[in-house]
Amino acid sequence: MNEEEKEFTELYNKYYITLRNIMRKIVSDTLLAEDIAQETFLRIWEKRMWREKGFFTLMIRIGTNICYDHFRWKERHRKASDYTL
Repeated sequence: MNEEEKEFTELYNKYYITLRNIMRKIVSDTLLAEDIAQETFLRIWEKRMWREKGFFTLMIRIGTNICYDHFRWKERHRKASDYTL
């Protein structure tokens, strides 16, 4: 494991549970909150954002945006299914 991976793993281990719990309060679903937390860390890893100042705030913002995307998708899907019935 290289230095970058170690640094990211430390942040993941430090913040994953906190992020998951915050997301669970937003979506009211433990499994969905876990998926959102995983997706959040995946996006942070892909864009190499874990070294930015304000990491915690950035992490929460990304997770919250993923929640909003989920709610928008769910609403569009509900409207589409109303038309097919």
